[in-house]
Amino acid sequence: RQVAVITSLSASVQTTYYWSINLTDGYNWTNATYHFTTNVLPVLSGESPTNSSTGISLTPALYVICTDADSDVMTATWRSNSSGAWVDFATNTSIITGTNITQMNSNFSEYNTTYWWSINLTDGYNWTNETYHFTTNALPTLSGESPSGVDYFSCEASDVELYLDETEYDTDSTVYEKQAEYTVPALALDAEYRVSCWAKPYTAPNPVGVKIYKNGVAITEEEIVTSVGWTPLTWDLSPFTATDTIEVWICGLSSPMNSRVKDFKISGNVTYYNASTGISVTPSLHVIC
Repeated sequence: RQVAVITSLSASVQTTYYWSINLTDGYNWTNATYHFTTNVLPVLSGESPTNSSTGISLTPALYVICTDADSDVMTATWRSNSSGAWVDFATNTSIITGTNITQMNSNFSEYNTTYWWSINLTDGYNWTNETYHFTTNALPTLSGESPSGVDYFSCEASDVELYLDETEYDTDSTVYEKQAEYTVPALALDAEYRVSCWAKPYTAPNPVGVKIYKNGVAITEEEIVTSVGWTPLTWDLSPFTATDTIEVWICGLSSPMNSRVKDFKISGNVTYYNASTGISVTPSLHVIC
């Protein structure tokens, strides 16, 4: 038996080739013709997110369908540029034709960003590769608030009830004494603050004076409280810087009787809007997202 190997044949995938042999013994001859079909490439389809899609949520599940007309068992290698360079991030093996495969990539985590991903699919004989991309959705925003006004967020502060008793009282009515303080956190951005407290004299009409200080220096005018009941006081103050100390100081202005202050609170301002007036007690609230 002799075997002839043809090395000059340049074959393409999924192609039928015919070949024949003419055999002679010097007296007579015979001829036979044969054909074969080369391997069919595996196919990727039905990708999700759809190629070139926009408005995709962060870290979406990636999905694709793998098909092989020869029913060969396939292997898929997933790649992406989400880290800044193309890298393999997952592999699926022993895939039979018609199987859908899914993978996640936690690096697809930035808003309004285009990400590229690809799959290399092989059936052990030939391979195919498809590359896709999508753009994540924009960072959501809020606008058109109603009613408009000053919006504050809570920040760390003390809720305390403090007493200026007779033994601590300075008979010099022009001298204020510090009763509580709050230090702006080192990590805080420069921001405006709303400072509030409640104050009252021990007996009416002996007044108590209240001022707000920053780092030991008065930054508000004197608020004079004469009502025997608790009176709320509020100040919207100019920006403070991280590590500034906001302080409440009080003074009994005409009597050595107890002057009191309580519930010293601070909140940092998020955004100022034009203040609305005439808002009902139970308004309907809405924003545009």
